[in-house]
Amino acid sequence: MASSNCNTSHTIPQHSRSTPQEPASSRFSLEELEEILKHVRQNSATDLLNCLVTCQAWLDIGYPVLCRDVVLTSTNLQPFVNTFGVRHGKHIRSLTVHISGSTAGFSSPTAPFGPLTLSSFADIGRYTRDFERLAAMLPHFGNLQTFSTLWGTLNTARPMPRYSLNALVLNLPISVKNLEIDTAGHDRFYHHPTEPQHLCLSLRGVLPQLRNLRLRVKELCPCLFGGCNDFSAPNLERLLINVEIFSYYSAAVCHPNPYPVHEAFPNTEARGVLLPHLQSLLRSGAFPKIKELFVLDQRRRAGLDWREYSAVVVRDVLRDMTTSLPYLSAPAFSDACMIRAPDGRDLWGPEAASRDFAEGEAGWITTSKGSRFPGHVKFIHTKLNDGYKVLDLPWTRVDSFAERQTSPLRIWGLWKQELQVGMQLLEVQIRDGVLEDLAHLEKLPSGWQYDDTRELVPWIPTGGQQP
Repeated sequence: MASSNCNTSHTIPQHSRSTPQEPASSRFSLEELEEILKHVRQNSATDLLNCLVTCQAWLDIGYPVLCRDVVLTSTNLQPFVNTFGVRHGKHIRSLTVHISGSTAGFSSPTAPFGPLTLSSFADIGRYTRDFERLAAMLPHFGNLQTFSTLWGTLNTARPMPRYSLNALVLNLPISVKNLEIDTAGHDRFYHHPTEPQHLCLSLRGVLPQLRNLRLRVKELCPCLFGGCNDFSAPNLERLLINVEIFSYYSAAVCHPNPYPVHEAFPNTEARGVLLPHLQSLLRSGAFPKIKELFVLDQRRRAGLDWREYSAVVVRDVLRDMTTSLPYLSAPAFSDACMIRAPDGRDLWGPEAASRDFAEGEAGWITTSKGSRFPGHVKFIHTKLNDGYKVLDLPWTRVDSFAERQTSPLRIWGLWKQELQVGMQLLEVQIRDGVLEDLAHLEKLPSGWQYDDTRELVPWIPTGGQQP
């Protein structure tokens, strides 16, 4: 045995016995090592974890990098609330909770009429419990600056109870400056015996500390901002409220106190109540640092006038200006639509993406790591056309038989008539004021009229005025 041990020792290189190799952590300064680990984190969280087990020094420096931007999804929300040590909460700067139907165990969003299963109801109950546990952890995240909860398309008949969202808002640390709550309308007020107050009142309580706020929930009410004499948001710079939640509904007015269903106001749109109140608050100086204040909604085609188009309406309350972006939905059950951009281009994409297009950089942008941060705001009529594929169809090609066969009938009809008259009949409308709700109509060019088949034909004077 002794001989065997001796022979083994001779297999070790001589220099490693006399001069051990220098630890990898000592080759870089702390600042250099932190930058290296940040770069690794941007590429892969798994690679960063492999780096952290190298030595204690790498773990001490790399763990704050790992925890800085936390993204929770339907898959890892429950493991996070079960295993994350709150003593490490001081390292978290951004926390995003993104729940979507594709990962939540619900039926596919592409099949909205599919049968509901018991797992749908069970999952909502699980997420409710997970949200409440996450809310209990939030006070330990003393350096948290950005919090975002974002819901995608969930095909379930049971919405998310608002008391779970209320618990998250009530437990936000004072360090939070950027807040986003987007439930896509999958929230509902339920009376809860332990709920201390209404969600809008809870949001009002954190408004004084916020710089950026984006809201898209099923119900809103003026108590979110209080009265003109007793309310102030001294630090708020950007406020975006999107009241478009479903294909045919907008956010409604809610009541600040618990109420039975028959006492709600489901037919009263929040937009009509919030806009005058926001204007009054602006005049009273309640937003001394405000830079952007948008209220977005969608005006659907009513069907009474065939020249009317649906439009995404962006109301710039601060500048008292409204921009209406028209779009045409594809037929049948397709969610595709064509939207006309402010620069005159035709853009094609999912109908739900029209909201992201209209918000543009007024909304929140998604980073490579998945966390959502407030974007820099531009004027609505100069926004970039993000999220859409440009329809690269020259006018000469649109008139071809092949393009006509592949284009939705109404979109093809619009292109054909515009080609005929040599001008755009459907344009982005920019007008003063934010309170009016006007229909977006196709233009009738001078010297033309519509015949009985709704085709544009040259106007022939018959002694009367052009229609």
